[in-house]
Amino acid sequence: MRNSTRFIPGEEIGAVAQWRFGDVDSASILMREQSEDAAKAEIVRQQGYAEGFVQGRAQALLEAQHQINEFTSNQGKDAARQSAALLASAQTQLDAAEHMDAQGVLDHAWECTRQIRRHEIPSRLQGRVSAVGAAT
Repeated sequence: MRNSTRFIPGEEIGAVAQWRFGDVDSASILMREQSEDAAKAEIVRQQGYAEGFVQGRAQALLEAQHQINEFTSNQGKDAARQSAALLASAQTQLDAAEHMDAQGVLDHAWECTRQIRRHEIPSRLQGRVSAVGAAT
């Protein structure tokens, strides 16, 4: 083994800078602080994201419920309008059917009256003629 206790002459040394331990320590502290700040910023970002997600979800659910309620309400109104129109149409058709039935009954009554008049008048006249002939 070699003993390395040799001194280096100044001519062999190029540029020399004095080592300051304070600079190394402050750089280390600065890097640690930046790392901690970045970690804190990430935590804050994640918390903000989570809070925004919860708020956005709640707002979306509220809007969806509002739209469902509005659709249901409008659908009920539409169904009521359609039912009213259907009922009015049915009433109109029922009135028309009653009118047709009444007209049919009236026509039948007139026909019965004509038949009775055709049958009764000649037979009453015949009875009178027979009664007049028997009296003579």
